[in-house]
Amino acid sequence: MLKDSFDRYVRGELDTNSFDDELWLTLCEVVNDRDAEAFSKLPKAVRHYFASRLVECEVGNGGFAQAAFNVPHLFAEAREGYAALGLQGSVELIATAERLIAEGHAKFGSGPSDDIGELFEEFAESALAELDDRTDAAGWWATEKRVAYAVEHRSEFESAA
Repeated sequence: MLKDSFDRYVRGELDTNSFDDELWLTLCEVVNDRDAEAFSKLPKAVRHYFASRLVECEVGNGGFAQAAFNVPHLFAEAREGYAALGLQGSVELIATAERLIAEGHAKFGSGPSDDIGELFEEFAESALAELDDRTDAAGWWATEKRVAYAVEHRSEFESAA
């Protein structure tokens, strides 16, 4: 299926967003980012794509604080992914987020009795939230570059799926 998606994209039968969605959904079926050993065995280009796209989506949905809450284990790989895409501003944002996390700014309530509204309030008040307004200037939204990177590293993606 992935080979077919790449072929259709290269022939112009899929637009960039549709191809990105197909690639993402296929990878979600085979990638387990919660198993560090399995994740580390994936081809580097696949790890870069997967981590940068997931962190991008988390930030887009609820900011850096939400990303730090949900996928902190992917920040380093996402930073490397954005570096591979040539987006230094995004690399710097993630590095700043990693520093803030290391300093303890990502300790949010997570118990079963915690109210989701209270959790989102913690996100909005965290030091990480200050990074959210810098995404546009940093080149954060990287679908086109990430897809071009995937096409350039097609064989790595096909071997992983």
